[in-house]
Amino acid sequence: MAPSPVAAKPYKEVRDLNEDQKLALLDIWKQAEAMVKGMTMTDTVKEEFLSAIFDNGWTTKDAEPEPPEIVDRKHKQTSVLAGTFKEDLPIKDGAKDSIHRKKGKAAYLKVHVGGAAQSIGWIWTDARGRTVNKAFIELSQSEDELQRKVVLLYDKSEKQRILPYNVDVAIYIARHRILSWSKHGFPVHTPGEDNRFELFKPLILCVQLLAHHRQLINSLEAGVSASQSSMATIQYHPMD
Repeated sequence: MAPSPVAAKPYKEVRDLNEDQKLALLDIWKQAEAMVKGMTMTDTVKEEFLSAIFDNGWTTKDAEPEPPEIVDRKHKQTSVLAGTFKEDLPIKDGAKDSIHRKKGKAAYLKVHVGGAAQSIGWIWTDARGRTVNKAFIELSQSEDELQRKVVLLYDKSEKQRILPYNVDVAIYIARHRILSWSKHGFPVHTPGEDNRFELFKPLILCVQLLAHHRQLINSLEAGVSASQSSMATIQYHPMD
């Protein structure tokens, strides 16, 4: 059934929307849900999302909304305390001496996630995030335990960074739709919307990548073992 048409008019609260318009706005969240893990739509989410569009008194009389900006990851969100330095770290030519690289100062294990291959890397750093050699660190606990802790920290922090940003993107897209309705009526195509959907960021968690890498390793090991078994059955036949 085609949506009921609505003439151009101002919008200042959820009650100004009819049911077809609400469904059109909730469709934004559904598309985000398909693109980003963790954006599950429940009945509570539906109500909160529609209300959030008009948060802080937003109306169609306001200026065109600006796109949201995602916050950068911070050192404390990607690193855990790993121990202390056994001695003062060597100073490279041209580098300044730093109190953070002295004997007894804190050393950290950082997890790096990303890149085209969505890889995971482990980096040892000082308190300022500059890389150091693991050999200079007196570890406070096992490396396995440190890796477990930094994975949990990273994933928790990444959810808190990505998901609220994606909610802001959904609200940003919704407000642009409503602005179009206020000028041209409903339903109507909203110019530039495809570009706005590209603002959504994927939620990439360490635990998911580790499981994927583990699967690849198991598959490779099985393939190598099968090849070795096959080669072992090949007998050498000397040429006449």
